[in-house]
Amino acid sequence: MSDADVASVAGVPVAQACADLLELLSGVSDGRSSQGRDHSAAVVLALVAAATVAGMTGYTAMAGWVTDVPQPALTDLYLRAGVLPAGRPSRSTLWRVCTDTDPQDLDTAIGAWTTARRSGLDPVAEASPENDPAPQSAPADLVRLDGETVCGAVDADGQQLHLLAALAGGVEPGTPVVVIGQVDVAGAKTNEPARARDLLETLDLDGRTVTADASHTVKATAELIHARSGHFLFPVKENRRALFDALNTLPWPSVPVAASRIDTSHGRITRRTIQVLPARPAYRFPTSTRSG
Repeated sequence: MSDADVASVAGVPVAQACADLLELLSGVSDGRSSQGRDHSAAVVLALVAAATVAGMTGYTAMAGWVTDVPQPALTDLYLRAGVLPAGRPSRSTLWRVCTDTDPQDLDTAIGAWTTARRSGLDPVAEASPENDPAPQSAPADLVRLDGETVCGAVDADGQQLHLLAALAGGVEPGTPVVVIGQVDVAGAKTNEPARARDLLETLDLDGRTVTADASHTVKATAELIHARSGHFLFPVKENRRALFDALNTLPWPSVPVAASRIDTSHGRITRRTIQVLPARPAYRFPTSTRSG
């Protein structure tokens, strides 16, 4: 493989993939002392990020990709990180740095970078101050909360890792989205709503609309979003029985359909319609203005 081929693996130049992210990663620690350390955490994490962008999965593939990075590009990366070149990090070094890095600090750095890349802002300027986990950014139209259990990842107690992410994107179907923040959900999945509020506290919600599944249709979350100048669109199901029954008694047959769409995802054909009525005080759901 030639230097030119390696320098633009998957169409993404190494220098470009690591450019702004490198400075953000300089604030991420892997717990090692700087004395006697050959490879800085920022350089290793930047190489891992570039290898991931190039399509590498697993530490063996990443280490092989790093081996093929042209020496001038590798030297430039070390120098821009403010350290002297020290060969190429091995597979064990990649693994050790990735597993020992503080996950919250890494999430903050990556969140600031992906948010800024999406909005066209300077990711370094938009990164949060030290000890502030909130990557401030230009508002997107929509913020969607989505929780997923990570396959093959377990914590020190052997429990599978469950993450709750905030994804920013436009309202139109097919619009690209980016993860602008995420938190781990310890214990039962029922802890998601509380962790969602922790996550929302770190985001700029001014003018944004937050959506989530029915487990997040709780008063505390609605009040938090409203207090941070955001909006919410939450589904109501049987987990909110009183509210569900109250909405079910409304005269929906006489309400005109505001929008309709055929959904063919998940192996089935579903017709989704939207009908809207003013919210009623009797619902006792804070700050709501519309029901549908």
